[in-house]
Amino acid sequence: WGFSPFELAQASHMRPIQALGWHLLCRWNVLEELMIDEMTMRNWLAFVESKYNSNPYHNAIHASDILQTVHFMLQTCNLWSYLTQKQITALLLAALVHDLGHDGLNNNYHKNSISQRALMYNDQSIQENYHLFLLFSSMDTNQEIDIFHNLSQENFLELRKAIIDMVLFTDMSKHFMLLKDLKETCEADSLDEKLRGSSDLLLKAVLHVCDISNPAKPRELAISWTERCIEEFFSQGDQEKSLGLPVSPQCNRETTSIPDSQIGFIEFVVLPSFQVLSTALPTIKDVCLPNLHSNLNYWKEKKEEL
Repeated sequence: WGFSPFELAQASHMRPIQALGWHLLCRWNVLEELMIDEMTMRNWLAFVESKYNSNPYHNAIHASDILQTVHFMLQTCNLWSYLTQKQITALLLAALVHDLGHDGLNNNYHKNSISQRALMYNDQSIQENYHLFLLFSSMDTNQEIDIFHNLSQENFLELRKAIIDMVLFTDMSKHFMLLKDLKETCEADSLDEKLRGSSDLLLKAVLHVCDISNPAKPRELAISWTERCIEEFFSQGDQEKSLGLPVSPQCNRETTSIPDSQIGFIEFVVLPSFQVLSTALPTIKDVCLPNLHSNLNYWKEKKEEL
């Protein structure tokens, strides 16, 4: 849980996706599931890495971090026991591509600026739709990175649907609906049976919770991610001001309180999510929740110092 993707990036000469991606895709037998050779998978990982931009936050290091966090959920939290091999494959691939081509600007910016991406997706989950479009259109035109070309049409469509569902549900606008569905599932009797029957929901919830997991990591990592996220937000706010657009929430460097923003994010979004998911994956209670409470107290202390 305390794995440092920053150290990985340094050790891999800024190729964290290729290094960790190769290791974990082999560990979870993804090449066998896709029936592909090593070169195709290496080509695909290099392609994925190349499509992440050098944003402060939404970059290849973030993608590798979410991949490793998903692996933690699969292995240490025993998530694998509720899933098929195909679902494990879809989850790992979705983690790798979930922010593909992200430009460091959120959906609100794209919507208000009526950007090309907003026009393409009619203001609906703009970035998430774009990440998926970039993935599947690139593979469609380049067989060297088409990791699905040996699958039957039925298996390809199943994997494609699972990846699309998961990535679309990383859109924060879907957060409370997703949490409500997960909570209802986790409150049911015979939980194990219910979770196996709701594994599609579990996949979406796990990828989303991993994507917002930074405040649940050990302090040093949590603060590093906060600094990067805020830098990206404030850069967007500066751009919005220069274009005469409304400044998005948390993006105004002159008025945003960083401790307040973190306290709100943890109390209303991250903590309830981890609490609900811990019902399904009890290891979270012991490993992740203590960090979350500790980091929440840290930001409350920082607020007092202001």
